[in-house]
Amino acid sequence: MDKQPGPLARYLQSLFLVMLGCGLFTLGSASAATNQNVDAFSQTIDQNHNFQFQSAMAIDQATGQVLYQHNPDQLEGIASLSKVITLGVIYDEIKQGKLSLEDTVPVSDEVSALSTTEGLSNVPLITSTNQYTVSQLMDAAMIESANAAVVALAEHVGKTEDQFVKNEMTQKIKVAGVTDFKLYSASGLPGNYVNTDNQFFGYAETDENQLSAAGYLKVVRNILNDYPEIMTRSLANKKAFAVDDQTTITMENQNEMVPGMASGRSEITGGKTGTGDLSGYSLLVQLTIAGRKVLVVTLGDPTKASRYSDMWQLLDALESQLQWYTIHQTGEIVGGTNKQVLVANGNQTTTQLYYGSSVGLFLPKDQLNDPQIELGYRDQLQYDTEGQLQVSAPLTKDETVNMEYYHLPFAHSLLSKDGSYELKESMKAKESISEVSFFVKISRLMNDTIANVTQWFQSFFKTMGY
Repeated sequence: MDKQPGPLARYLQSLFLVMLGCGLFTLGSASAATNQNVDAFSQTIDQNHNFQFQSAMAIDQATGQVLYQHNPDQLEGIASLSKVITLGVIYDEIKQGKLSLEDTVPVSDEVSALSTTEGLSNVPLITSTNQYTVSQLMDAAMIESANAAVVALAEHVGKTEDQFVKNEMTQKIKVAGVTDFKLYSASGLPGNYVNTDNQFFGYAETDENQLSAAGYLKVVRNILNDYPEIMTRSLANKKAFAVDDQTTITMENQNEMVPGMASGRSEITGGKTGTGDLSGYSLLVQLTIAGRKVLVVTLGDPTKASRYSDMWQLLDALESQLQWYTIHQTGEIVGGTNKQVLVANGNQTTTQLYYGSSVGLFLPKDQLNDPQIELGYRDQLQYDTEGQLQVSAPLTKDETVNMEYYHLPFAHSLLSKDGSYELKESMKAKESISEVSFFVKISRLMNDTIANVTQWFQSFFKTMGY
């Protein structure tokens, strides 16, 4: 028979478990080197590739976890990537009942003229009051990157494009917590193109929309979480567009990385290109990695070719080096399938706790075997004198008994000011347990005291050789 630990040993075991519960120990190999954080991971990728972009970032769309970053806070021109923000505003109008997909949008003489301006991506629009629907113009914006189509939408909502940019579009950016940006147009064209009723607003051709990679993804993440159909619109390789009652043209997708296009990848679920004289070539991609939506943006590539080659290499690196790591699954029993937790002052002596939801994050594959999780709790864990985890009655089924927190070196969030990324998980009661009466509590306390004193004397006499 195995020797049972004495009272002192049991006390030390209990003390260790309490310290672990307070986050004073780390789960993982004590001798292992500290795992890379996202900055070191990103630098390693950069060292292995000759990227030409000026700024870039990749995030998990659902959680905002940063997976890669390169000059993430540096302002860069975003050109037609602006159109995703404009469509986010249009969908807000639809959600609020101010607009519908089938509403028609008037096109002014100035917008019609813009639609046929040489050198700009567009579909031709005729001066009209009811020729084009909101849905048609949004398709033109995401497939053909049609500038005039976006301006028509902006004027319809904001009365003038300039007012739309200063009011609705600016507010959309600020709601995401972004304050460092420059905004002139709804389409991403330089400010000198902003013209309503032959009224120009004093902007120069050097006035281009600018955001950082981090700022842009903060805004776009919110938009795409609310309106995933924007990315769906961006996937069509070709689509017919009725210019007027007699003329229909075929729009061709300007993003070569969507599936079916020249540089298409099957895992890509949407995206948008941007091109400007000052901003260079930019690209937003939404794709699936390990079953999760990931957003990647690159800004400031010098050529069209480098825009696509840089994104290809970056996606290859992320897909080959990252894996989703699940810490706990929804419904998983705390401590393991058969783990029982003691219940103090309850009408039964044991129960089980379970995790209320699934929690995980992306990790570099070389960290999966030793993720170095630092554990903490909202409330200090309770243990009995034997070192057994204990909760107190009364308990209600599915109530949150405690919160478990996890800190990992690679965890970094786009959504917090300092980048900290604290994962947390609720520990819930699996069943309801009533609290016993005062007299039962006294009786149990007396029994426990007698048992502990008896055990102490037995141990003492055994030590003395009696």
